[in-house]
Amino acid sequence: MRVKVLTQNLYLPIAGASHHSQRLADMAAEASRFDILILQEVFTFSVFGLSTQSAKDWLKERLKKEGFLYSFSSPNVLFAQCSGLLILSKFPLEEEKNKFISYRTFAGIEIFTSKGALKCYVKVDPNLPPLVIIDTHLQCYSGGENAVEVRKTQLKYLANKLLEGETNCIVAGDMNICARNDVERYKEMLEILNPVRDILAEKAYAQGHDSQAREVTMSNAERPDESLDYIFLRAAKEGPRWEYEDGSCQVEKIKASSKTWGVLAKGNKTDEDPGTISDHYGVSAVFYYHDS
Repeated sequence: MRVKVLTQNLYLPIAGASHHSQRLADMAAEASRFDILILQEVFTFSVFGLSTQSAKDWLKERLKKEGFLYSFSSPNVLFAQCSGLLILSKFPLEEEKNKFISYRTFAGIEIFTSKGALKCYVKVDPNLPPLVIIDTHLQCYSGGENAVEVRKTQLKYLANKLLEGETNCIVAGDMNICARNDVERYKEMLEILNPVRDILAEKAYAQGHDSQAREVTMSNAERPDESLDYIFLRAAKEGPRWEYEDGSCQVEKIKASSKTWGVLAKGNKTDEDPGTISDHYGVSAVFYYHDS
């Protein structure tokens, strides 16, 4: 049994981005290629607990048509946008084990977002242990030097609350820590989450490079050539376990269907290169159960 997983920041803030519905539709058109979607920035905005805008609800309903009948998302908040985290699966979830944690620290504009992490248990096969998945989106760059310490605190909280005792799981999402340009913080992240493997970086390691050669997953005028999006695997080296299929990890540059709402392009957007659905690229990988 092979399971293809995608992590993708969909760039759907309530303010600061446009053409939400068109870009969501483009994501929906590509979704069937994957079995589990680990998403960030799929926001619901609430006023006094009542939802006023919800990309999350639309996507959950639309992707039922593509076989994603099971989902787990971050809760709505009293006032502001939720954490924007959403896991969608073609396989059942052990819903009684679903868990959301809210980070207690933030900086800058993150006061308007309830940052946190999701954890769920996916029953890929009733005869196998569940595939454990954690989805998170750490503090953005707003907040200057304080943001660096906030991200570190959030990582430690995640490790303590969701990773403690787990020997086999996936941790994925937008970490806002660049493996290419901030090697010190990148290594610090690996130490906090240890033991984990950064499976996208392993492609660079296999070619004799270090993390600075890790593929780009985000780029804009202020921060070109960033690598912020991750799929980490925690697994023993021997014995039965969920394992990563060597060579299967890919950067997913999902194209927009029109240059009118495309985001990232190699140069000026054209009909041939309309740009992507988000300011982040996705990262995908295939996992299987290794039974010996």
